[in-house]
Amino acid sequence: GEFYDVCSSTTGSDALDSPQADSALHQALTRFQRYHGLEPDGLLGPDTRQALNVSADERAQQLLCVARQVRENSDSSSVLIAANIAAFRLSLIEQNQTTLSARMIVGTAEKQTPTFSTELRSLIIAPNWYIPYSIASEEILDDLQQDARYASRQRMNVYQNWRPVDADTVDWSNYSTDDFPFQIRQEPGPWNQLGRVKFVIPNSMQIGLHGTPDVRLFNTTCRAYSHGCLRLQDPEVLVKALVRQDSIWTAERIEDAVQNFITSTITLAAPVPFHVVYWTAWIDEDAIVRFSPDIYDRDPCSSE
Repeated sequence: GEFYDVCSSTTGSDALDSPQADSALHQALTRFQRYHGLEPDGLLGPDTRQALNVSADERAQQLLCVARQVRENSDSSSVLIAANIAAFRLSLIEQNQTTLSARMIVGTAEKQTPTFSTELRSLIIAPNWYIPYSIASEEILDDLQQDARYASRQRMNVYQNWRPVDADTVDWSNYSTDDFPFQIRQEPGPWNQLGRVKFVIPNSMQIGLHGTPDVRLFNTTCRAYSHGCLRLQDPEVLVKALVRQDSIWTAERIEDAVQNFITSTITLAAPVPFHVVYWTAWIDEDAIVRFSPDIYDRDPCSSE
């Protein structure tokens, strides 16, 4: 599947014959894997071997190269957000300090998330999902052809020229990807594919930043699953951090809107610079240097 295109397993025939035999080695390998963006299974699989074969000099060169990238993209703003595709992490940076770091899902090898810079000016709690035509005419149509009640089950409203259509009465076999005259909107709620929060980040590639109902994916190491959009773990934490000075949008009010799916738009007091980057080396909130696999094979700094 798409996951294995960029996230090959570290286990297999190349693994240690008895990985538990030496617990110290197992612990050291697990720690090494964690610091290098690999599945922390303590097994000496091909990906771990490859990372171990990178010399200290090569890692130093990689750090210098990424440092140059960071300088070239430097932003003197007192508050900014950096979404690092290669690290599967989003960071809120205030006064040059990382004050929030959250897990993030990015695009697959086929639907790679691009790098870009924009500004975050507003966000929507309990958003509607206006399904992009490409997804509606391919994936959703396929689901509708298998199950005529799919739309009502998924709380999707179907329109033709934005006039409501009863999806249960449409013969979906009459339509194809090239002939799909419908628009589809998914209502807010636990089923909504945007999750509980959508952050408005204008860009020409139509890349979004939002939550997801499929939270189990955040427990994986290589989180390349999306169509290109960025999905954020616990997005309400970022909301609270961005509006903590706001006297109207208190933490309690945000929590109420998020938990009860009360659709609300919040405009930030000032726009926050938002950078989507691809850095295979980074420093975490504990000031530990970490490396990430070059999942899209496009980083000039990568040592692997």
